[in-house]
Amino acid sequence: MQFQFGEFLLDTHSAKLLSAGSIINNEERVVRTLQILCEAYPNYADKDHLISQVWSDQVVTDWSLSKLISDIRQILGDTGKDQGYIKTVRGKGFKLNVPVTTVDNESGKHSIESGRSQSKSWLSAIVGIAIIVVITSVFFIKPKQEKKSVSEWPRQIAVLPVTNESSTSAPNDWVKYGVMSLVAEQLNSYNSLQVIPVKNVIGIMPPAEELASLTNADLFDSLCSKLGCTELIQISYRVENKLPTLTYYIIQSNQSTKDYVATSTDVMDVTTQLIDHMVESLLPGDVDIKAVEQKLTGNDKADRELAMGMHELYSGDLQTARNYLQLAHDREPDFFWVDLYLAEVEYRSGNLELAENNIQQLDTQRLTTEQAYFLQHLYSNVLYSKGDLDESLATTRALTINQFAQQNPILLGNEYLNIGSSLQASGNNIDAIEAFEKANSLYSEAGYLSGEGKVLFNLGNVYLTNSEPKKAIESYIAAREIFTRFGMTGYALMAKHQVASTNLYLGNIQTAEGELRQLIKAYQEIGDTEGYYTAELDLANVSMAQKDYAEGLIRITALLDKLEGTELSYLLNHALVIASKCYLMTGDSASAAQSYAKISGEWTDVRPAFALIPAHILHDQGNLAAAVAKAEDIKNKLDSQWTSAHQEILVQMNQSLATGVLVKLDY
Repeated sequence: MQFQFGEFLLDTHSAKLLSAGSIINNEERVVRTLQILCEAYPNYADKDHLISQVWSDQVVTDWSLSKLISDIRQILGDTGKDQGYIKTVRGKGFKLNVPVTTVDNESGKHSIESGRSQSKSWLSAIVGIAIIVVITSVFFIKPKQEKKSVSEWPRQIAVLPVTNESSTSAPNDWVKYGVMSLVAEQLNSYNSLQVIPVKNVIGIMPPAEELASLTNADLFDSLCSKLGCTELIQISYRVENKLPTLTYYIIQSNQSTKDYVATSTDVMDVTTQLIDHMVESLLPGDVDIKAVEQKLTGNDKADRELAMGMHELYSGDLQTARNYLQLAHDREPDFFWVDLYLAEVEYRSGNLELAENNIQQLDTQRLTTEQAYFLQHLYSNVLYSKGDLDESLATTRALTINQFAQQNPILLGNEYLNIGSSLQASGNNIDAIEAFEKANSLYSEAGYLSGEGKVLFNLGNVYLTNSEPKKAIESYIAAREIFTRFGMTGYALMAKHQVASTNLYLGNIQTAEGELRQLIKAYQEIGDTEGYYTAELDLANVSMAQKDYAEGLIRITALLDKLEGTELSYLLNHALVIASKCYLMTGDSASAAQSYAKISGEWTDVRPAFALIPAHILHDQGNLAAAVAKAEDIKNKLDSQWTSAHQEILVQMNQSLATGVLVKLDY
């Protein structure tokens, strides 16, 4: 059966959605949902009916259906506001908002209506393509463990970024993350409190205008459903009578404490007052209340610079963070937390040797279990980034028995997630899955649902290395659903990019191209330059897969111009390899040689399409014996990774050598 609605044709027999004769989507759930809506027209399709038909073998929530409808609207060039194609029937379901006709399969397609807005063109539909399914992996089909009660786990606290209520406080804008971090650090030192990591809280915060419109109850429901917290701490900053003032209150599921207001001549003095009162409120009668100075230096200027450095670190300005933290270190050279944050700045900046040296110096001190945990956690990340997987894995395993980590299921889950990542990178996928399952169990017990998304993303990587690309796509899409739901834009785009790359690997070239175009636009909107360039590089790979090497050359040379002068060396080298291949396939061996010569370091590539480029260049330059010798050398280096596809290219080169006539290498 074929249904025509607007400018779209839905072919249920071939399970494809077309526009202007081009396939714009062939995802089963998208096609099935549109089929149900077409069959129900002019009436609406009931939500429960849609769920039962689209997810017949799974239990899902209304949210999954709403997300799928949202994605289909994007595919159609529709929006939630104008609802030009799909209309929401409040409380009941959804209906198509344009006439639907059936088309005889043998009579050809109906002509497409003209005069529609550009936003509903077939090109917009391709750019807006999206796929959504709910995974059927072990993490969702097995019964979940009963969540531990609050009495079994310590209270879980989320400290929110400080809101600035003063229009004249530009010099103190650093309080947003600086004071937030200091408060979180201090509360985290108590065994009876779990504090959600600051970067996790920042990652799911809604935009300021949306935040201002939420009631306390809505704010609690929105954030704690994602973070698994039992209490939120909201702090605001303003200037009254030229004095800095901080106000805080604690939000729980059904109540909020009264505001506490602290004011003084200096922001750091106010912060100290605030923390003292907060600890007394959270832990009344606790005999082990620690002095605030345990996390602050006691030097007002150093404390301020520490807070400013932490703010810039979480804002993403690593150089400014380094400058402030170095000032704090110069004033207080032996203060652990300042030096730990300096080491983290070096790690995030890619200065791994310097970060490791800083960590090793700190490790000679007498440390608390909390300090030892955070230091070794950073060290394991540095080792992983250096490629020392065995040592990183050993360090991370040791963290699972750290007393401080064992009291916090989220921190412990993070360690098992890292263990799984290291095992997967080492090729031990069986043990990796077991570690991911352990992480997922801990996240589930803590109510940390966004952590489950990270597990699913990593599980997708395992499936991909196991040569199970379809399972990988299911995992990535399920992870993306969670990330999108929780507003984790960067993670959601990363998952979507993996789907596009895997579709390209599977040969779903049109689908991959549509996804990549949408990704490029999304990366531009959030200012993710590296993601944007990577998606453009993958578009050149799309041209390669289509054997349109002229188009691939246009795309990759445009990208090379953008990469010139950046520090993205891997992307630059990869782009040069693609350019070399495109030049070879268009008959320009001289330019291919020039491009390949620009690669920094030795480029090793096991893919048949790229592994033999150095030999191909020699072959097309007429150095046939040298080409065969180079190919044999590459064969020896690849060893067991040498395949029949590689061998076919070597056979073609040997044929040229034997006959003296250049064979046009086609691979």
